[in-house]
Amino acid sequence: MRNSWIPDLSLGSVRDDKQEERLTKIMESEESYAMMKDERATAQDSKTGSLKSLPTMKRDALLRIKTIIGHAQGIEKMIESDRYCIDLLKQISAVQAQLKVLGQQLTRGHMEVCMAGAIRQGRGEETIDELMEVLKYLD
Repeated sequence: MRNSWIPDLSLGSVRDDKQEERLTKIMESEESYAMMKDERATAQDSKTGSLKSLPTMKRDALLRIKTIIGHAQGIEKMIESDRYCIDLLKQISAVQAQLKVLGQQLTRGHMEVCMAGAIRQGRGEETIDELMEVLKYLD
């Protein structure tokens, strides 16, 4: 049975569904999308293989990872305060979901910029091999 008298110490660093929805709306806004589209077009001219050529995507990835870190710190506080196991598991699942979204965003950016550019440069077979390697890391 859950001990309802234990205060929820994680509220300050654990994001709720409404906060997640706001973050998603910000990241998917038309302005952000337009900026990323322009950056991708520019990045296709250079073979950097990093987020250096995609500053909007880099900003979004940093925002998401900082949120994940805050969430993980909330889990740490929950563990220290002997929170109910099911509550911990829910928060762990939320962090895993956020990491998965981050991985998907990075994969999409890599495919749209790096891989598409490599295919246009005639390195299709090498790019397919790289894609197969990337797919190993995605669930």
